[in-house]
Amino acid sequence: MARQVFTHLPLGQEVEAQAGHLTVEKELRLPFKDREVLVILGSAVWDRSCCGVGGCRYATVPGFILSYKSGLGEQGRSVSEVEPIAGEADRKALQKEIEALEVVQQVNFW
Repeated sequence: MARQVFTHLPLGQEVEAQAGHLTVEKELRLPFKDREVLVILGSAVWDRSCCGVGGCRYATVPGFILSYKSGLGEQGRSVSEVEPIAGEADRKALQKEIEALEVVQQVNFW
């Protein structure tokens, strides 16, 4: 699987979007199969949508950590190199682990 660059967002700061905003609450470095997986936890609120209002807590999984906060990207934000998790069995196992640790309504994989 190809390496990808993940740009870290500031913790606790609202990021505005067209229909609402999201907030990254914390990052986890979760041990999995003798490696570490990067997990981003946050909340999203859509309160300017034509379809109504709502919100959720989410986890985004960029992938296995190859290098953590090893440089700076555009706008001076930290970047990490990750390897996306391709295997469906690994994704399901990780989703169960994340849901056991955190209250989230969805888990998204790169």
